[in-house]
Amino acid sequence: MRYWIVEKRDDAIMGFVNGVQQQTPMAGPFDTYDQALDVKSAEYRSSGAYYYTIIESHSRPEATKN
Repeated sequence: MRYWIVEKRDDAIMGFVNGVQQQTPMAGPFDTYDQALDVKSAEYRSSGAYYYTIIESHSRPEATKN
């Protein structure tokens, strides 16, 4: 498995009933979770409805928007 840093947006965090849910791959692949966590901690900061997470996957996660 490989690890990927993904930007997520969820307008429900800001209290919107109707809003956008979005996922965009930002960095990767990383060989270990710890490598991905180090990069995420150093380079990516959550703000408002946007946050960053690490996804475990064999292939690059798809960008999605609902």
